[in-house]
Amino acid sequence: MGPIDVKPDPWQRLVAIGSILSVLFVAIGLYITNEANRETSEANREQHRLTAQGQITDRFTEAVEQLGQGHGPAAAGALGVVGVLLSEAAAGHAAAAG
Repeated sequence: MGPIDVKPDPWQRLVAIGSILSVLFVAIGLYITNEANRETSEANREQHRLTAQGQITDRFTEAVEQLGQGHGPAAAGALGVVGVLLSEAAAGHAAAAG
């Protein structure tokens, strides 16, 4: 038995090059998609933080208005709300600091 004469097939080379290019394009696409998702996630976190801050501000404003009216149970409840808000704010600042 003699050596087998195998000639390279140009189509196999094209398929191999096409496969490599497609893997590169998919990798680039995944990277771009990941970056876009990261930016969207950061924007959502910031929006959530602003929404929570607005809700706290609204609760505080309402509690102060009730304190200003000075009507027995409503004023006592408002003092409780202000106390809760202050303790939440202190806890938030302590968590942010370290």
